[in-house]
Amino acid sequence: MPTLILALVLARGPESQVVVDSVDVIETNNFFDEKGQPVFTQRIFWEMDREGVLRVRDWRMVKPE
Repeated sequence: MPTLILALVLARGPESQVVVDSVDVIETNNFFDEKGQPVFTQRIFWEMDREGVLRVRDWRMVKPE
């Protein structure tokens, strides 16, 4: 019986775990201190609303490499 269950699970195949989304503009914003040294980088995701105005949909800090 366990062999049959394992065979059924393996026969199912891999499921797709990909999430697809879209925005109208992706902005990379770099902030520097008064000495010109980089402090942080962020990505801002903009979406156009029904009136044609760009609105921030989301943002993320970018980890240093």
